[in-house]
Amino acid sequence: MQNVIIFITSLTLFAATLPIQTQASERSPHQIGLAVSSYSGQGLSYQYVFNDNQRIKVTGLVGLDDNEFNEESRYNAGFELQQSLHNTSFTRLYALAGMSYSHRESKYFYFATTADGQRFLQSTSRSERNVVSSGLGFGFEVLLWEHLALNLDTGLSFGNITGTSDYKELYLGGGAGISYRF
Repeated sequence: MQNVIIFITSLTLFAATLPIQTQASERSPHQIGLAVSSYSGQGLSYQYVFNDNQRIKVTGLVGLDDNEFNEESRYNAGFELQQSLHNTSFTRLYALAGMSYSHRESKYFYFATTADGQRFLQSTSRSERNVVSSGLGFGFEVLLWEHLALNLDTGLSFGNITGTSDYKELYLGGGAGISYRF
């Protein structure tokens, strides 16, 4: 596994020094959309194009679910730095490094019924999960209809999970997104 990490890191550093064929992104320095990624999290995303070579993408989500049997709150926020490796008018290959934090808290309510049919709260339980994820990888973006962009990425991810159970994991991660350039 250590060899895989060294290989991906070396390949990313090497790729960052390659000459880049430019595309005209000055016309559309902003992108807004939806993204799911093991690096930068999931939810609404905003990407800023510094130039044809470098970009930053931020992603976030807040969710609340409240009903008779449980209450759940969750949020995540993350970012991704992208270095273009090869550009054409409608496609882009890039290296990326990203990181995110997510939090999920759930509270469950357990009810019982008396002999005469009255319902009462018997007990509650609570669970919490915090995840810090980071990773290095490569992505591919294609521009459709001048303003609609689709992307896919993959690479090595590391997750540090704490809460009800604590553990660390190293895995092959990935992501996808759709965004509108303006």
